[in-house]
Amino acid sequence: AKAAYEQLNEQLSTELPQLIDLRVPYLDPTFEALVKIQLRFCAEAYSRMAQVQQYLDADTRDQYAEGQLDARVEQVLQEIRELSISGTV
Repeated sequence: AKAAYEQLNEQLSTELPQLIDLRVPYLDPTFEALVKIQLRFCAEAYSRMAQVQQYLDADTRDQYAEGQLDARVEQVLQEIRELSISGTV
């Protein structure tokens, strides 16, 4: 058991600094790619939402811009949650 511990300890002592050194060439570019993907997703979603808005009437667009539409959607969702679909006979 002691030999196994010493072997693993030696291996960790050797490999952990190497792993930490890989942080810059591996993890930093990966994180940067994640941020760029999120930016691309948000830009695409914003663009699609802008395209959809042109089909909405002016009143609905105004409600959306003022944040009232979100409240109305939440109200309708709450009404749906409160529905009883397990009727009793």
